[in-house]
Amino acid sequence: QHRAFGGGSFSTAISLIMSEMIPEPLVMGIGFVAASGSFAVLLGAIVYTCLQAFYVRILPVIAMALGAILMFDQETAINTFLLSTDASQCSSTSMLLKTVGALCMTYAIGTYYVSKLACQMTQAYYGFAMSCVGALLVKSLWSALSAHDQYAGIALVGGMGCLSVMKIVSPKIQKKFGVAKQPYTGF
Repeated sequence: QHRAFGGGSFSTAISLIMSEMIPEPLVMGIGFVAASGSFAVLLGAIVYTCLQAFYVRILPVIAMALGAILMFDQETAINTFLLSTDASQCSSTSMLLKTVGALCMTYAIGTYYVSKLACQMTQAYYGFAMSCVGALLVKSLWSALSAHDQYAGIALVGGMGCLSVMKIVSPKIQKKFGVAKQPYTGF
């Protein structure tokens, strides 16, 4: 202990001197940058979790239910989705609805099995493929969609694309910082 510093330890005295030498705006700026970085990481984690829950858990269940309705309950499907009894007179309507139902079920089952894979790269490529198919569908229907449906289509396609980008970037960031090793199957 040094008597010159009022009986405190030497390291306490040095820290007092150093704190007087660092300008307060610099300390506040560093604190703001650190808080902003923490907020960005937290926001990214929340967005990732929400997108993952929607596209991997909720949407496949909805697609499976929609597929079952389209394949096995034609009358309800025609009355609900086509809003016209003229469509029931068309011979190809039943086949078309069953085909769309089968595709919905295929999407749901494919998403379930891809989510069970440990490789995030495979999941990302699957997501990109699904978002590309969705984008083509929205583009082909664009003029027939209302403004609200156009925005909803863009949001669905964009959300899947965003989740896919996160799945590609996340393992690279984790590897760079040595946080966790992600299973990698050869991509």
